[in-house]
Amino acid sequence: MIIAIDFDGTICQNKYPDIGEPMPHAIESVRELHQAGHYLILWTCRQGEQLNEALQWCEENGLSFHAVNDHNPDNLKLFGGVGGNKVYADIYIDDKNIGGFVGWQRAMELIKEIGTPKLEWTENEDFPQWNAVGYAKISESTQMVYFCYNHNFGYGAYWRCFRGELPLEVDPMGFYPEELEVALGEGFSLKEEAISECEADFKEFLQEQR
Repeated sequence: MIIAIDFDGTICQNKYPDIGEPMPHAIESVRELHQAGHYLILWTCRQGEQLNEALQWCEENGLSFHAVNDHNPDNLKLFGGVGGNKVYADIYIDDKNIGGFVGWQRAMELIKEIGTPKLEWTENEDFPQWNAVGYAKISESTQMVYFCYNHNFGYGAYWRCFRGELPLEVDPMGFYPEELEVALGEGFSLKEEAISECEADFKEFLQEQR
């Protein structure tokens, strides 16, 4: 994700134009976000020499940013290469939020919740007894898709599940289950059990990616 992080009052206590003490858990949290592969933007009102002092402080404390008050170039391409004064980010961490800064421990909890892919489920509207499809974005180009369907096509309750990675632009309802790579289990007596099996498999997949 693209994460824009304020400096005064967020990374450090707000002693502007001086630099205050680090906020609790700020340094280790920013380092963790960087190591996790997020695109970090230092998003601050500081300019000139005061900005240089903040950048030097960050360097001395082992904090790295991909950009300073500037857009992610890959994201900018999506909008014709033109960006406004406000940089785009998936998340902004700032002490000027309504209610104030939640603190770094809570901020990290929220980021992990937001950044964890979740399965969304849909049904075949014409034949809801036939199938359920779960899908989740797992990269910028790929989705994980689960297809649960009644193998007896309405004459029984023998549900089978398939899993596979498909391009993000593919409609998860627009394929046959046999096109997916992995069959899960032997079948289930209830659709709810089949869906639970898929959820468990997806959770295991996410843990393997960490």
